[in-house]
Order: sequence, then structure tokens, then C-alpha cells
Amino acid sequence: MSVDLREGAPLPAEAAETGASPPPPAGASPTGIPATDAARIARAKDLIAGRITADPMPTPPAVRDYLARIMAGKEDFFTPEAVRWAVNEHNLQFYFGGRVVACYTTPDGDYIPLAADDDITPLFAALTPAEMSVGGASIYHPETFIIDGPDWY
Repeated sequence: MSVDLREGAPLPAEAAETGASPPPPAGASPTGIPATDAARIARAKDLIAGRITADPMPTPPAVRDYLARIMAGKEDFFTPEAVRWAVNEHNLQFYFGGRVVACYTTPDGDYIPLAADDDITPLFAALTPAEMSVGGASIYHPETFIIDGPDWY
């Protein structure tokens, strides 16, 4: 199975959609993280419980172009799950490189950012062990995204 990473082509996480997700409203975080502890905690609990869903982080053109370049000629090698993982990891690097971020992993394998840096402590304090055990939140510390770095794939 080949994966098309050209601009506008749906990534596996977007395949069920009819088109790309609309951009966030002006002034909103492109990663969807709410501004207050209470809103972050409520959103995390609702995501984990399945009461709400959230779109994956938007994939910036720089990430899409980088992945298309490093996967060129190897499309049959990368499964949709591997592409989704690469997109998630590189999106985290782009938006949160060098910072600590907590993410919820959807059943489809997409990462939904919940909190970053010092905002993680109140979030984790508010989640129950049961909420944490269902894949509720994982901690990531992505490297800084470098589009002109070596091709590791």
C-alpha cells in the first residue's frame, strides 16, 4: 500500500474526512490545547471517556514536505500506521520541539495534545488511575523539528 504525502492529499488520519480540517480560529492554538487548567482537565476527561472527539494536530506544509521527501520511493514500505506515527511524531516536534507535552492517543492512533510544560502537573493530578490506564495521557519530549537535518528513514 502506498501513501500519498503530496500537498492536499489526505494522510491516513484524515482519510475518513471529506477534506482537510479547517484551520483553527484566529488566535486559537493550532494544537487545540485550551488556555486554562479547568478547560484542559475537562477536555482531557471528556476525550478519555469518549464524550467528545478532537481532530488531530494540523500537519504543517514543512512537515508534510519533509515526510514526502524522506519517504519518496519507499511508499510501499510504510504502512498507514507507520505514516501516522511519523506524522504524529513530526507534528509534535514542529509544535512542541524541546518541550514536554502530554497527549491522548485516539483509538485510530492520532495524538491529541492535552497540556504542555508546567500545565501537565495539574492535569495529571486531576486524572484518576482508571483514566490514565485507558491510554488517557502519555508524556512526550519531542526533539526540535529540523527540516534540513539528516534523513533517518
